[in-house]
Amino acid sequence: MTGDRRRMALAIHEAAHAVVGTVFDRDVEVSRLIAGDADYAGETRFCPLEGLNLPPVVLAAGVTAQARFTYGTWHPSRVQLAALRHGCGRHDHAALLASGDPYVDPTPVVRRLYPAITELAVELYHAGEAGPGHVLAALGVPRGPSGPMYLSGLRTGATSLREPHPMPSRR
Repeated sequence: MTGDRRRMALAIHEAAHAVVGTVFDRDVEVSRLIAGDADYAGETRFCPLEGLNLPPVVLAAGVTAQARFTYGTWHPSRVQLAALRHGCGRHDHAALLASGDPYVDPTPVVRRLYPAITELAVELYHAGEAGPGHVLAALGVPRGPSGPMYLSGLRTGATSLREPHPMPSRR
């Protein structure tokens, strides 16, 4: 895999955590790529720091979206998934095992949200970092009191993604 493609795969991975986490009522502090760090190539932090209290679907979303990008299928083989889980997704995998639900399948949610994930990944790829405003813009979350209801609809599948809003300006 070329360096650019690897960077985009990592951006997809982190964007999936941020997008799915937001839809599952977690507030993103920052999602970023970390240059030159082979152990932590990227991270997504939520406020407050919730550690292992993240829903398993949020923990599993990164590898699922990355597999879709890397292998071009929603049904990667066990070997392909294992390669990602033991590569950049090894910390997610450890947290999933600790969550008690290591076999959660986030594919339906990630598939529904994939356009927003790729939108946010492009921002991450170019800027190296994205904040909560970027995530909400990628999801097309309306401002005001209808925002939480929109996110709830995305979570259950009752609502389809809207067109993304323009991304907030880069710092």
